[in-house]
Amino acid sequence: MNPGQNGRSLSLKSPILISALFSKGQRHFQYPLILIRATEPTTAGKVVFSVSKKKFKRAVDRNRIKRQLRAVFFSLQKNTPETHLALVYVGAEFLPTLKLAEALQRLLVETTANNGPQKANKKAI
Repeated sequence: MNPGQNGRSLSLKSPILISALFSKGQRHFQYPLILIRATEPTTAGKVVFSVSKKKFKRAVDRNRIKRQLRAVFFSLQKNTPETHLALVYVGAEFLPTLKLAEALQRLLVETTANNGPQKANKKAI
């Protein structure tokens, strides 16, 4: 995260962008998370966090998981993302923050590994 930017300035709030992200984005799964990444890069990438209302009926439970996800994501993400991201929690139980951090770390490594060759191919053409 860049100095002077907080989590609020990096959160994705536009319903149009969120629906486009969920319909056209690339999905990567690592239990208990699904990371959805926009296919086209943007200048100011933003993030949205989602927890199922069907699995966690109480808002305090959903908010707790979202707080954990935000803390883990912003601690692992040094700079702002170059694309819009959605992190969806699909687990049915609470997990410790360390397990979430491990899963998110694997997802970020997977997406950067998949993203690298694609960018190289586009520049080579």
